Amino acid sequence: MAKGARLTEAEEQKGSAEQHRYIIGEGKREHVDNIILRMLSMDARTPLSEIAKVAKVSKTTVFHELNRLIVEQDIKFVPEVNLAEMWERELVFSTKRIEKREFRQLKIHGIGFGEFLCFISFPKKKPTDEQILSSVSKARGLHVPQYIGRILEAQYDIIMYLVARNTKEVTDFMTDFQKNLPEGCEAKRYAFQILRTHGFFPLRDELISQFKISDRYKKMLLILNQNARGELSKMGMKKDMVTYLYRALLNYGILERVTLYIKKPKYSITGIIRFDFLDSRKWTNGFSKWAKRVISQDYLNGSYVFMADIFSPFGGLLIVNAKDSLEFENIKNTLEDPTLGIRVKKSMLISGSILGSLGIRNFDMAHSRQHIALEERGFLPRVNRMSRVKAKKHGKPEFFDLED
Repeated sequence: MAKGARLTEAEEQKGSAEQHRYIIGEGKREHVDNIILRMLSMDARTPLSEIAKVAKVSKTTVFHELNRLIVEQDIKFVPEVNLAEMWERELVFSTKRIEKREFRQLKIHGIGFGEFLCFISFPKKKPTDEQILSSVSKARGLHVPQYIGRILEAQYDIIMYLVARNTKEVTDFMTDFQKNLPEGCEAKRYAFQILRTHGFFPLRDELISQFKISDRYKKMLLILNQNARGELSKMGMKKDMVTYLYRALLNYGILERVTLYIKKPKYSITGIIRFDFLDSRKWTNGFSKWAKRVISQDYLNGSYVFMADIFSPFGGLLIVNAKDSLEFENIKNTLEDPTLGIRVKKSMLISGSILGSLGIRNFDMAHSRQHIALEERGFLPRVNRMSRVKAKKHGKPEFFDLED
């Protein structure tokens, strides 16, 4: 390095972490890393001191290990928005001060969001990543696509995760997207609506800006979307206001939690498994048994990135992050079980991201929607989910200042 040259912030963090490696052995490092990622995926603003107590290491060790993970795995801290409940919140904000007798006659258009997946193939000429992004930027509904990924050696070339008000918004976006592609890049698409049951995709600012909620709540979500673990002093609002807005977003159900996602995961195989239901009666109980098996296998918690039900045709979809191709095949084989009443229709690998990111994280499955559904059906015992933020101050979540 030239004399007088300065290290970048990332280089300083990495160097500091390297100097600190001797404090914990390599065998324990993976255990500590898993605890850090698990706790921060559940609440990205968990203080280092709390993580240190659980990991049984010093706060300084957690600080250095976290900085190393942020650099090596390119970790981002973001809000996990509850899209399923957004229609209710938007309805409330849209109908404030409306008298009861007028409510039945009121027609509210364009509230709430649906989630969609679209698989696209380019049978003749394949566009580059830059051409795809250019086509997206010129389309109506720029806010609709949250993720676009390349698919490796399969029937389709790209996958899109879309969030839209209705199917018309999806159709308008896809029509413009196809028109804006370079000449010769004919696109064939297969799109369907999904009901998410586990996992999330990080949302883009363009979509959050479309939420029909109070401007200050929207501003808070946009701030969190830049860095949900950022210092209060850099958020441009007083601590009391930040804490108030944070509590309100949680209490209204708009914000599920502040969490993280990993842009450079430790495991390199990310795949999609699409399956159909052959026997709905057999699947009802079979799926519950399969989901219980998945949740019970703690080592797989980080593998299941996204799960969704599909309505047309009736089936489901998994996105998994596997250690290697063998583990990916093993996950597929767990579905190929006659007692479940399903068949794997397609499986494919994602080779990279063009727009947005997958929500890869080390999440506690006990807090998943699937676990709650299994509890209600009596397949699993009920879990007390009184989180740290909800337990503080008699049920009032606290937005912790990380400068302490």
